[in-house]
Amino acid sequence: MLQEGLSSEEHWTTFAHELRHSLKHVGDQNKMYYLFREYQEHDANRFMHHFCMPSFMLLRIEPFPTFKETVFYLANLFKVDYNFAEKRYIDFLNKKKAQLFAYC
Repeated sequence: MLQEGLSSEEHWTTFAHELRHSLKHVGDQNKMYYLFREYQEHDANRFMHHFCMPSFMLLRIEPFPTFKETVFYLANLFKVDYNFAEKRYIDFLNKKKAQLFAYC
């Protein structure tokens, strides 16, 4: 399912997305109920973000003085595009913040 003409970053993220489909999902998406198909796509996208930028690795990285510098560094480190790294890093920070306030 990897298309030609994609950047190396796009190949990497597409590979992770399709890997989740092959490991976890069964059936022909064209014949399944649309909500279940949407669930599978959401699940594959979530897996893709965690596979390409694992949380245990993000925990060990010291952030740069600005958010943009940190995201740029993460994009280069994990070989993903800037928008992908930005979304994943925001999700990571939100989850980390939620865990801080979980026991208040």
